[in-house]
Amino acid sequence: MNKIELIDAITSVNRSATRDFLAEFSERDLADYVRQLDSLGLLSPRFVEDKISRGDGTVQIGVCS
Repeated sequence: MNKIELIDAITSVNRSATRDFLAEFSERDLADYVRQLDSLGLLSPRFVEDKISRGDGTVQIGVCS
């Protein structure tokens, strides 16, 4: 997921978070937050954790349609 998709995922759950506010965070921080939301079962089914390691210690987040 890119930064815009991460922000879309977050605002689908946390409607009080503005896009401008979320844009101030790094892509990694946003991805961590999306993972937390997913672990709590709060994301809609189209936002899921891909769990594919990119080889640099990070985890790729993907969108399923």
